[in-house]
Amino acid sequence: NDHTRSLALVQRVLRIYNKPLVDVINKIVNKKADAVTQTLIARHEENLGVYTPPNDWKLSSCQGDAIILLEEIFMQHRKRLSEMDIIDRWGEKIDILFSGNAVMNEEAAMNKLAAQIQYLVDLPLDYKILPEETRKTSWFRVLRVFGRDDANDQPKSFDNSWSTTPERGPDGKITDRGRKQIAVGLRKCNPLDVHYIGDPMLSRVKSYEIGALVDLTVGLSNYLNTKLGLVPEADSAVSEEGDDMDVRQKLFLEMQRYKNTIFRINLRFLADPRNVILLSIIFWFVRRVY
Repeated sequence: NDHTRSLALVQRVLRIYNKPLVDVINKIVNKKADAVTQTLIARHEENLGVYTPPNDWKLSSCQGDAIILLEEIFMQHRKRLSEMDIIDRWGEKIDILFSGNAVMNEEAAMNKLAAQIQYLVDLPLDYKILPEETRKTSWFRVLRVFGRDDANDQPKSFDNSWSTTPERGPDGKITDRGRKQIAVGLRKCNPLDVHYIGDPMLSRVKSYEIGALVDLTVGLSNYLNTKLGLVPEADSAVSEEGDDMDVRQKLFLEMQRYKNTIFRINLRFLADPRNVILLSIIFWFVRRVY
């Protein structure tokens, strides 16, 4: 994917900056090189002429750019992990198992890259790229069959001293205190904190889903939920008012109805071909056994 290719590109760029080379660069820019090295530098600058790079900079002056790069890499990694299902996770484990020591898994490669950049730009030893987050178990995916998708629920209000996330209300909006935290530089927004607003079952078609099956399974789910009385029918007044509401208001209305639903049927997982194949294999196996 794009993240893996970008990570490999950054690794190729930084692989020449080993510790001995970084030490030599630091000695040169800090005017601590020996006489022989200084003579070579002077001859090099003479050959370059007007193209000689400025010598009043240090590697540590790149700390800001390095922090942005590391945060972007690790945020994209977390985002990719959050979008992986059970099949993707098991496939990744199998790839790591059969690749042996020849190919390092992505997380280990990222940690190695972070350590290299940390040494290159002289970041503090206690620097943490991103705050620790609570890992969700795979059990929450089972809840999708029953219409619940806790992974897309709105976040609780953050008030931890270690967190870089501004305070948010129960609806996911930044509070007045959160705005002040951003204004004075105590907190900053994280792209991973942007949660989906609306009903997850009615969200746009994902890259791993078949559009026609999404429409079919969502329509069938709504039909069953209405016939079984699991979800109240849409209010006619709300429906008439829907044309005058903007997209944001409609999404918040969908999210509120979703939040108020205790139990419902959600067949959208059948729009993922991998789930259909897995269920077919299970059905075939059960028929063979029984």
